[in-house]
Amino acid sequence: MRFWTRIFGLIIALSIISSCQNEESANEAVQENIAVKSSLNSFFDEKFTNKSWGGNPVDAPLFSVSTHLEATYSNSHNSIWFNDSGLSKNGEDLIYVLRNIEGYGLDSTLFERITIKNLLANANSNEKKFHLELKLTRAYYRLATYLNRGYLSKDNYESIFEIDSLEIDLTRHLCNAAENNTILESLHQLEPQLPEYKYLRKALVHFTKSYPITNKSARICTFRTDSSKCINGSAKALVDFGYLDSSSITNDSLIICAIKLFQKHNGLNQDGKPGTNTVKAFLISNQERYLAAQATLTKLRWQEDQQRSSYIYVNIPSYTMKVADSGQYVIQNKTVVGNTWTKTPVFKAELEYFVMNPVWNVPYSISSKEILKKVKKDSTYLARNGYVVSQKGKQLNSNSIDWQSITPKNFNYQISQNAGRGNALGKIKFIFPNTNFVYMHDTPSKHFFAKDIRAFSHGCIRLQHPVELAKYLAEKQELSVQKDSIQSKIDTKKNQMVLLQEKIPVYIEYHLAGTDVNGEIEFYRNIYKKDLQLLAALNKNPNG
Repeated sequence: MRFWTRIFGLIIALSIISSCQNEESANEAVQENIAVKSSLNSFFDEKFTNKSWGGNPVDAPLFSVSTHLEATYSNSHNSIWFNDSGLSKNGEDLIYVLRNIEGYGLDSTLFERITIKNLLANANSNEKKFHLELKLTRAYYRLATYLNRGYLSKDNYESIFEIDSLEIDLTRHLCNAAENNTILESLHQLEPQLPEYKYLRKALVHFTKSYPITNKSARICTFRTDSSKCINGSAKALVDFGYLDSSSITNDSLIICAIKLFQKHNGLNQDGKPGTNTVKAFLISNQERYLAAQATLTKLRWQEDQQRSSYIYVNIPSYTMKVADSGQYVIQNKTVVGNTWTKTPVFKAELEYFVMNPVWNVPYSISSKEILKKVKKDSTYLARNGYVVSQKGKQLNSNSIDWQSITPKNFNYQISQNAGRGNALGKIKFIFPNTNFVYMHDTPSKHFFAKDIRAFSHGCIRLQHPVELAKYLAEKQELSVQKDSIQSKIDTKKNQMVLLQEKIPVYIEYHLAGTDVNGEIEFYRNIYKKDLQLLAALNKNPNG
C-alpha cells in the first residue's frame, strides 16, 4: 500500500513540474513575440486597430481603394514596405519599378512619383512611414492593374483604373508576395506572357535608360545628295538622339557605327549611308518612338489570349513573320505585305494546310483590271506566263477572245495561273481560312525583300523563305511529307496539298514597335496610318 502511495505522489509531482515548465515556455513564447513586434509594426498595429487613417483630404486618392487597403492589412497590421531601418526589400523593389516606370510603357504622372519621392526623403518617423505605406500600397495596386490591363480604355482611350477587372484576388496576391519578398516577381506575373510583350518591355527598359526621350528631331540631306553634309548632319542628330557622344562627332568610323545602330533600331537596312528612309527616320523624335512602344504594349495588354505560346505571328509594319514555339521564336522571315490601297487586314485564324506547287486562282479584282490591262498591251502575256482562261468552268483559248473589246465592266472570265516558274504564289502557299481571303505564300519577286519598305502585295503575305516554314511544320507534326523530302516534292512541279495534324493559330497584327531575334528594340513606320487616336491619347501626359 505504501508503495502505491509513493508512486501516486511521484506522478503528481511530475505533473506539477511539467505544468510549470509548459507555463514557463508559453510565457517565454509570448515574451519572444512581443520582442519580435517592432516599434514600427506596433505603431502600425495601433493605427489599423483604431482605423485612424484615411481621413486626411491629402489622401483622397486612397479612398477609391480603401476596401482593398483594409483587406490587405486585415490579417497582419505589419508594414509591407518598411522596417525600423527604412525601406524593406519589398519597398526597395517597388521603388525601383516606380523609378523606371517609363520602361514599362506607363504614364509616370499616374503614380504620385514626386510626392512619394519627397515623402520618402523625409520618412523619419513612424507616422510619416505609415502615411507613405498606404500610398505605396495604392501604387502597387495601380501598377498591378495597369501592367495587366493597361491604363487606357480600349473603347475610348480614356484613363481608367479598374482594380476589380483583374481575374485574381489582388490583395491576396500582394500579401503572398510581401510575405515571400517577391514583389517584382508578383508584378511580372500579372503582365502578358506573350513573347512579343516580354521582349519589347525588357528592351524598352534598356532604351529609356540609354537614350533621351525628347522631342528633338533632325532634317538632313541624303547620302547620295551630299555625302559629307549628310554624315555631318547625321552626327549632330545622333548626339541629340543619344547614339553618339559629342566627343566622337569628328570620328567617321564611330559615326558610321552609330548610323547603322540607328538604322537597325528603325527597322532599316544597315548600310551606314542614310538614304530616303533613314532621312525620314531622323524626322521622328525619340518621344514619338517611345509612344510607338507604349502603344504596342498597351494593345498587347488589351489582348484576350495573353497566354499564347505556340503560334505564327505576322507584324505588318515590321514586315516580318515569326514562329513561336513554347514561348520562344524559332523562325523569323522577312515578308512583303499589302500596299496602302490593298492593305493586309488584322485578324486571327488557324493554319490548316500548305500546298506545294500551287495554282493561283487570280482574284476577279486583279484579273479584270491589272491582267486585262497587260493583255491589251501584249496579246502573248497570258500564254507566256502560264495563265489559263475559263468561263463558267470551261477552259477557253485566250487567243480567240477579242481582248480590246473587253472592259472591267463586261469582264466575265476566270483566270488561273498554273504551277511553275513565274507563278505569283511561288513554290508553296500556306492556308489559314478567313473571310479576308488572305494567306502566306512564296514569290518569284525576291528583290522586294532587299527593300526597307515592303508594302507591295494585294493583301496576302509573301515570305522570303517559305520552305523553311514547311520543313518546320513537317518535322514538328510528323506530317505525311517528311522534312527532307519537301524540296524534292517541290522540284517535281506537281501540285500537292499537305494537311497539318494539328491546326496552328495565326495572328496578323499591327504594332509599331517590337524586337529583333536578339531582343533588341525596333521601331517601324506607320505605313497604314493606324493607331493615331491611341498615340494621341498616350501623348496627352508625356512622361517626365
